[in-house]
Amino acid sequence: MVRFGHRWSRSQSGHLGCDGCARPDRFEVKSEVSLTTLLENIAPKLLPDDYVFCHLRGARFDSLPGDGCLAAIQEDEGLSFVLSKAAADREGLSYQGTFRCLSLQVYSSLHAVGLTAALTKELTDHGISANMIAGTLHDHVLVPSADGDRALHVLQSLSLTADERNSV
Repeated sequence: MVRFGHRWSRSQSGHLGCDGCARPDRFEVKSEVSLTTLLENIAPKLLPDDYVFCHLRGARFDSLPGDGCLAAIQEDEGLSFVLSKAAADREGLSYQGTFRCLSLQVYSSLHAVGLTAALTKELTDHGISANMIAGTLHDHVLVPSADGDRALHVLQSLSLTADERNSV
């Protein structure tokens, strides 16, 4: 099966994994829970593509476009997903507005408390709308395309401020 630009199969142990990825059925990394450490090390990276939010009423995961999909969630009404604007245009999907994605390079724990609040508060204070997506290893912030560079600067400054607070 090909999904999200990768070929997926079941390992002998029955786990679903990406062919060619190291240890496809098991990936372990130490993730961070300390808010101070997370903020000091967020290292936001602005991805180059524009992304859009789309919805397919009544759709299921097997109807996802296989290329350019960043995230998906199954909702009662159908399938909502974030994919590159280029992929949405190729598939003829409708959307409202375009977004840039800031991928935080710190390994954040799914149990960490306060990271989303700290990031969204800082972006809110600068008048920037933010949509958070938590991956298993990293958090991602989608902001309106026009605010991408400014949001990157705001989050980089937040990281420096957290680091300076600890060095005093």
